[in-house]
Amino acid sequence: MQRLRFSNLLRNTVLDLIQNHMRILNLSRETKEAALKRLVYQVGDHIPLLVLHTLADKEASRGILSVQLDEVVEDHCLHILKWF
Repeated sequence: MQRLRFSNLLRNTVLDLIQNHMRILNLSRETKEAALKRLVYQVGDHIPLLVLHTLADKEASRGILSVQLDEVVEDHCLHILKWF
């Protein structure tokens, strides 16, 4: 991205999304509300992009086991967006 002359802001945003892209998908059904709020605090202003990326990743990687995970991931995404 540097070679292609993207702005520092965009490069940092993309880097943050890459670093955090599996965090929501790896949360279990038993994840406490405090852990979700901590995630929102740590990711900051990029949380809507992270939620969007998580939902896109979930849809793109649909498999036999993803059906059980769909409801959990979608619930976590909705809760996260409520606090943002």
